[in-house]
Amino acid sequence: MSKPTIISLDLAKKVIQVCKVNPYGELLFNKAMSPQKTKDLLANSPPCVVAMEGCASFHYWARVAQSFGHEVRGMAPKKVKPYISNQKTDANDAIGIAIASTQLGMTFCQVKNLSQQNIQAIQVSRK
Repeated sequence: MSKPTIISLDLAKKVIQVCKVNPYGELLFNKAMSPQKTKDLLANSPPCVVAMEGCASFHYWARVAQSFGHEVRGMAPKKVKPYISNQKTDANDAIGIAIASTQLGMTFCQVKNLSQQNIQAIQVSRK
């Protein structure tokens, strides 16, 4: 079984740090992109693994990646933290997310569709 190409996204509001690692573990690039350029990258990339930390916009970006045929791996930030080296920067976070997504025993969260997110929002607001 061959390893897949990994695109890891460190999500933010205006700029998304994108790190791409080939199947041999070599870093192809690690750069900041606008949300539109990130969508273009996902649209033009062959199916691969897209890894992200769980955050407010995780499910939106996961659905975007899945619409282009990618496998999405979402992880809790506390599970990713041990794989981030040096200072906490967006570039280091993106590399840490890519490394964490390949680890044995890592647990991944399920991507929610829009109706599941709506139901969850109603349930949370009623408490």
